[in-house]
Amino acid sequence: MELSFRRPRRKKDEKRLYLPWSWLITILLIVTCGFLFAFTPPGKTFYQRVQNLVGFYLFGHPPKFYSLVGEKNGREMTIKRDGYLLVSYRDEFVFTGVSTDVLGGKGVAVNIDGLEGENVLGKRLRGQEIVNQAMYHFPQPEVGRKETDMRVRIRYRGREIASLPIMVEITTQDLLRLAEETKNLNEKIGYLENLLATSGDIRIRRLLAETYTRAGKYEEALSHYHAFLKYSPHDVVALGGVAKCYRHLEDWGRLVEVYEKMVALNPKDGHLYAALGEAYGKLGKWDKAIDNFREAVKFLPDKAEIRMSYGIMLENAGKLKEAIAEYQRAKKLEPNSQNIRALLANALRKAKDYDGALREYEEIVRQDPKNAASYAHMASIYGARGDQKRERESYKKAISLSPRNPVLYYNYGLSLERAGNWPEARQCFRKVLEIQPGDRDTLLRLAEGEARAKRYNQAAEYYEKVLKAKPDNVQVYIGAAVVYEEMGKYRRAAELLEKALVMKGANAKVYYRLSDLYNRMGSPKEAMKVLERLVKVEPQNRALNILAEYYLREQRLDEAIRIGKLMVSHFPRDAQSYVSLARAYVQMGKLEDALHYYKEALRYEKEDDTIYYALAQVYEKKGLYEDALKAYEAAFELNPNSTAAKRIRELKIRVIEKKLEKR
Repeated sequence: MELSFRRPRRKKDEKRLYLPWSWLITILLIVTCGFLFAFTPPGKTFYQRVQNLVGFYLFGHPPKFYSLVGEKNGREMTIKRDGYLLVSYRDEFVFTGVSTDVLGGKGVAVNIDGLEGENVLGKRLRGQEIVNQAMYHFPQPEVGRKETDMRVRIRYRGREIASLPIMVEITTQDLLRLAEETKNLNEKIGYLENLLATSGDIRIRRLLAETYTRAGKYEEALSHYHAFLKYSPHDVVALGGVAKCYRHLEDWGRLVEVYEKMVALNPKDGHLYAALGEAYGKLGKWDKAIDNFREAVKFLPDKAEIRMSYGIMLENAGKLKEAIAEYQRAKKLEPNSQNIRALLANALRKAKDYDGALREYEEIVRQDPKNAASYAHMASIYGARGDQKRERESYKKAISLSPRNPVLYYNYGLSLERAGNWPEARQCFRKVLEIQPGDRDTLLRLAEGEARAKRYNQAAEYYEKVLKAKPDNVQVYIGAAVVYEEMGKYRRAAELLEKALVMKGANAKVYYRLSDLYNRMGSPKEAMKVLERLVKVEPQNRALNILAEYYLREQRLDEAIRIGKLMVSHFPRDAQSYVSLARAYVQMGKLEDALHYYKEALRYEKEDDTIYYALAQVYEKKGLYEDALKAYEAAFELNPNSTAAKRIRELKIRVIEKKLEKR
């Protein structure tokens, strides 16, 4: 058995072991207290700091936050617990430390709302990210300092122990940049209106006007452009913006004024002359338009588009020969342009240079075999030449390429109608209505065509569809009335003619037709009322004669005399005017007046035996047999077959008897 012997420690040795540890703990306590004292925030006593530290380490309380330290734009930065982070767009900053109860900072992190979720402690940050996010979240961002919804959050092991508000400093440039970056035009307008209200910078007006223009709010844009131009009247960009607004508003007069100013400022800009010429063209002032396009081509002789527009103005002014020359120059500059070639072909067709036009159309369809419009134009040329076979082939080709084009069917239908082929024309017009239901022109063609074909029921149906749209064409009402007359539906015909009478373009024929219609309906009074309306509008001899005869027949002698006097006043050299008045006076028994007007009638018509005969009858009634005899003899000389011969014999006997009585 092995025995071990260990010498017991003495008290002196134990003291030697405890002494280094006591000194170490003492030093640590002194350093910790010094650290706590140095970093104790104002308003916090050293005792509170120690208390918080003990609470955290010994009792597991959450650590307290005291301050956030770092650097901003090269200067030290300290944000205390009750402070905030102030950021502008151009700031650069970094958080270098956090003062908390956690000695050494292990497990402490700093996060900023809206930035990446990772710890930003020690990372260099830019103010632009925070400012941009803040401005996007403000309903109406304004220039100045404003608190955001974003915060700096201090966390310990994932748990938030404090948060600091973030303030942003927004400048005019920030708002401008925000307005430029946003894609929503209404939001952009809001930013710029705010900025204009706070800064009053006149340049913002132009930017605001441009934005309103892009948003299609041209009146608002013009308001800002004009305000800007008061300060900068020669700003070509702003003037161009004004011109754009007037073009969209189709205010061609003001557009001309703007372009005149721009041309005065840039007298060598061919594009401005062309724009001014186009504006004059919209006003129909072709001479002015031509003058400006002439200047445009001086400065831009190689611009085919401008020469093409110049040609259009010449063509509209009726200068077809010059227009063709200009189109040809444009074609040389751009030989593959179908638009230019089509304009040239159309102009040649108008000039009846059919061979030249056909060559151009053929070249168009060679380059573009599916160009239906060119085949249609070729068809119209063949039609003008009387080549019905090629005309029909071309229309069929055009329709095969564009089977849903109603214009092609309509024009083909017109061609067939002119050729007397109404059944096929009818089919074409019906096809138009399949594609474009309710087309008024097509309905009218069908109505008129069916009426000519004596298919009155079908014609009436089409006319009624046209009439539903209440057209302002008087011929529609007349045509429909004629159809209903043929169908024996006089009342409906009369209704339509009554409507026609109050329309522009109604002539005397409408009155006569309606008057005749009322007579056929057995309503002579209504017929005469129509003619009375006519003579008030246009005193026609025929209408007055009809009225005079009617009133004489009805023994309405005062009315007959009124009409007779109207006839004399409006047609003083017409013998029948006096005859009508004389007849009325005869029936009234006013023989002297009757004699006067019969004699007046003979001044203008000495070869009418009936006037002499009527005059003789008046003389006979007055007992002036010799005068009557002379008048009867004059009538007989003019017309040996007149009944005057019998009266002559009787009067001669009476004259002899009267002479014998006197003896």
